[in-house]
Amino acid sequence: AGAHPAMTGAELREARKAAGVTQAWLARQLEVSVGTVSAWETGRRKIRNGWLAGLRAALTVGRRKA
Repeated sequence: AGAHPAMTGAELREARKAAGVTQAWLARQLEVSVGTVSAWETGRRKIRNGWLAGLRAALTVGRRKA
């Protein structure tokens, strides 16, 4: 068990929308493709634990920016 509980694609989508940022913006922050962010959100790709801290940090920044 890591420090961060897993995040589902639906949770990621809701958090991204709540932060007021686009998939493209989030992808740029994480240096991944928009397709990767989309695949995470739709569940086509599992969000690995290694990405959770970066996702949460980016979404926190997005919330402040919005």
